[in-house]
Amino acid sequence: MSIIEKAAAKINLSQDLIYQADKGQWHYDMVMASVDLSDRLTIQERSDQEIVVRTSRSFLPNDARNHAYRAADLIKEASQVDRGLDIIIEKRIPVSAGLGGGSSDAAAVLRAVNKLWDLHYSTDELLQLALQIDADAPYCLLGGIQHVTGQGDQLQALPALPASWLVLAKPPLSVSTDKILQDLDPNDLPDQGNTPAVLQAIHKQSYQDLVQATGNMLEDLVFWNYPILNKLKAKMQKFGAEGVTMTGTGSTVIGFAPTSNRAKHVYNALRGFCKEVYVVPVLQQGTGL
Repeated sequence: MSIIEKAAAKINLSQDLIYQADKGQWHYDMVMASVDLSDRLTIQERSDQEIVVRTSRSFLPNDARNHAYRAADLIKEASQVDRGLDIIIEKRIPVSAGLGGGSSDAAAVLRAVNKLWDLHYSTDELLQLALQIDADAPYCLLGGIQHVTGQGDQLQALPALPASWLVLAKPPLSVSTDKILQDLDPNDLPDQGNTPAVLQAIHKQSYQDLVQATGNMLEDLVFWNYPILNKLKAKMQKFGAEGVTMTGTGSTVIGFAPTSNRAKHVYNALRGFCKEVYVVPVLQQGTGL
């Protein structure tokens, strides 16, 4: 028996960070959404006890450095099931792009293996496993529109976004989240983030308020290290995208459009500057877990 599971990309409509000096760690305050750009995973049992991961991108690791492998290992250990797993990942989400591809793959493995082995794990139990992978994995387990706080462990479902389209553009570079956070000085962050205004815009169902509210506290630092991202943002704004911001720690920049025609215009204008450009709707509903 095999199970096919989709792993949707995520975007940050806002990403605020607060440093908790007493704990020596960052506290997140974010609004995240799933978009219709997904990896496709096929998971099935093996006759031995091995975990084997194969991907359509040859440069990706297939051992414990791969989040999908890590997820399989965690749920296998937790359930004490002495069976192996074959995991085939057809990658469509750009890698190291701030779109949560690895985290979403891991979440897809947890959902799939829970069904494959009839484990009947609760959502809370799966969330605890996801949290051991990284801060994005719990969100990716649930998907939809969520207010995410803490270490990624506190999630609150939000209403659907106002009707709109998104343009995603990733230049040919990757950004290390670990390096960005290591270089980040709490004193360099703005006093007020974007999350409160984004939450208000969503509850008001106001497209104009939403595109004025989006933002990312890490943009200045990342753009300073990677000036091409600042140029990409400016071009997207020039071509008609609204609410343009970086997602995650980059390198993908996102922008809104009120209509599909406007989104396609931005897409066509960007193609000469950036090869990886996508026009996608937001997935307003979660994974149904």
